[in-house]
Amino acid sequence: DGGQKRWHVQLRQDAILLEPGVMYQVAVKAKASSSVVSRILIKSEDGSSAVISSLRSEIALTWGVATAEFQVDARVQAKLQVLFGRDSANTVIDFDTIDIFTECANLPSET
Repeated sequence: DGGQKRWHVQLRQDAILLEPGVMYQVAVKAKASSSVVSRILIKSEDGSSAVISSLRSEIALTWGVATAEFQVDARVQAKLQVLFGRDSANTVIDFDTIDIFTECANLPSET
C-alpha cells in the first residue's frame, strides 16, 4: 500500500557530508511495473530539514536515469530521500543505483 502521501513510502540515506564549492550530482536508475512519479530530495540534517536539491522523476516501465546537480554554500550534513508513496500502491519498483557523486569541473592540465 503506497499510502495517501508521497512520503509514506521512502528510501533514505543519512549522514552525507557535503562540502561548499563542490558540484554534486544525484542519480537514480529505476524501473517500475507501472509508471509512477517519485521525488528525490537532498535535505539538511541540521534540524531545519531545508531542501538542498529536489528532483521530480517519472519512473517508467523500462530502465531510466534521473539526475540533478546541486552545490551547497557551507559544509552541511545531509540526507537523501526518494519518495514514492500515494500513486505507487500495487506498483513494483526496481532500483539499480542511487548515487551522489562529485563532478570534476576542471581537469589538471598536462604539461
